[in-house]
Amino acid sequence: MSNIKIFVAHDAEKTITVDNPIYQDVITENVEDSKFINIHTGDNISDKYKRYQELTVQYWAWKNVDADYYGLCTQNKYLSFSNSNIRNNQKTNFEFPAPYFDEHPTIDPPIKFEYLNKANIEKMNLFEQAMKDEIEQHDMIITSHLDWDITVMQQFDVPSVLDNKLKVALEVIDEFSPEFSEVAHEYLNGFVYYPGQLYVMKNDLFNDYCSWSFKILDELEKRIDFSDYSIEGLKVLYYISERLLGIYYTYLKNQNKYKLKELDWCEIEYVETQDPILPAFIDNKEAILFTFDNNYVIPAAATILSLINTSNDKNQYDIICFNKNLDQTNKDLLYRLVKDKNNISLRFYDIGFLMSNYPPPHLRENGFWSIDIYSKFLIFELLTSYNKVLYLDTDLILMNDISYLLNLDLTGYYLASCPGLLAIVYSLKMPWQYNYLTKKINLKNKFNYINIGVSLFNVQEIVNNQINFGDNLLQTLFNKAKLAYIAPEQDIINELFHGKIYPLDISWNIFSLLGIMKNTITKKLFQEYLPEYLYKSCLEAIQNPKIIHYVGTSKPWNCPDYALANYWWDTIRGTEIYELAINFHLKNTVTKYTQKIIHDFSNTL
Repeated sequence: MSNIKIFVAHDAEKTITVDNPIYQDVITENVEDSKFINIHTGDNISDKYKRYQELTVQYWAWKNVDADYYGLCTQNKYLSFSNSNIRNNQKTNFEFPAPYFDEHPTIDPPIKFEYLNKANIEKMNLFEQAMKDEIEQHDMIITSHLDWDITVMQQFDVPSVLDNKLKVALEVIDEFSPEFSEVAHEYLNGFVYYPGQLYVMKNDLFNDYCSWSFKILDELEKRIDFSDYSIEGLKVLYYISERLLGIYYTYLKNQNKYKLKELDWCEIEYVETQDPILPAFIDNKEAILFTFDNNYVIPAAATILSLINTSNDKNQYDIICFNKNLDQTNKDLLYRLVKDKNNISLRFYDIGFLMSNYPPPHLRENGFWSIDIYSKFLIFELLTSYNKVLYLDTDLILMNDISYLLNLDLTGYYLASCPGLLAIVYSLKMPWQYNYLTKKINLKNKFNYINIGVSLFNVQEIVNNQINFGDNLLQTLFNKAKLAYIAPEQDIINELFHGKIYPLDISWNIFSLLGIMKNTITKKLFQEYLPEYLYKSCLEAIQNPKIIHYVGTSKPWNCPDYALANYWWDTIRGTEIYELAINFHLKNTVTKYTQKIIHDFSNTL
């Protein structure tokens, strides 16, 4: 059996890996006690990383490792060993000239994935035996070629260097490697290009290629004055080496005696991994969870600000924000809210990768909900170091200190939450809603239906009783998410946890629409269908709300005159959030007005 080693260059330890012994994960930084291979040992050129980039990994493998096959890829670029066409990127081309002054012309891969998750590893067939079967049939494997309408030489007009150093490379090849001269001119003046630095080669070819290419690069390094080069310009040797790889492959191809193969390649957009989430405070194992994206930062900031305003300096607040690709600017905005609060911790956890492993198909056909609503399910995988987790929606304003909720004794209960009044009312008014709650969700008592916008999860109780939810709680939750629900994640939690839900007073989740109880239609609806005790509880809670919840599509940042919106605006007034909210509201208003004008005008045509 062949000894195949494909070296994966990582620029940081916290990056995703493939569980396959063929892949040898290498760290380009000099990190002590790294879980990856350290190429700063043995015969190496690691100190030249700025110029050679991943070639430092290639050099180290050449000088220090014995294998039958050698390969190279990076943390975000892999060859695909799929047996079928999985191309998903229509823009398999390049931008010429480069879109920015100090940037190498960009080339798009035929395959693009957000994450290197289980599904995408399977699509690319990155499994040990499948890869061995393919590799052992060939002498060299390289990326699939691109056909251009300009030459490889013309494409190399890099804005960040003063002149085309690929021409200098050609001169060096003519001088030092005349046997490669003809094919070098053919390739560089041709219209076929092999992108990237991704390959697999047999031992003899790898050694031959390294001896030749590093000889050329070494001479080039002597001839180039790098003193005025930009950071991007310093990479010119690496970019030239990509063309040297194409020259070498074309050289082998012209000899008609080697078994060669071209494979599509893939680029992974997000590769960073994260540390496990542990309690921020030694004596506090209760967390507060928010989940939002870049589009919901202003509402989230308002909710967090209201938490801060109602907090007690004697208590500790461990805030965790689940997100997907949240901009650093938005993170910094929220960090500034708590910068002077030693008793408040604010952390961010990107759940994109984990969520990508659980894609509920139903959502792809549903325009109202997004997959992010299911992120709270990850409590039971990511936050198991906590006793309790208080989940809060980001369309809330807190009027009271939530420490009361965090300190609740939930022994024997899975969670604590408030009644979902709207669903209850409509189940009493509409037969189909009643059937939905009692048959679809299987509630024995429709009055036990909850709204999970404010929910305290007893994490340890749930984790310790996972057997009640099937072999795997998380998988059970996401399997149910494939089915059609009205309020997807809320209905699933109602269904699975019913009978083990501690009822919170309605004042902890007062719907903003209850603020319009003076409206005869709303008042009549609740008077007519709600049990008397619930109706009276609503009236009392409205007088002293502990948390206001702006449910529905009318939000205070869009509709400042909506019921109870004044609480939201009063919370942010005097802070930098206020100006951002005003700007957002104005842009939203102008956009809607413009759309209305266009719509009205088009109807007159």
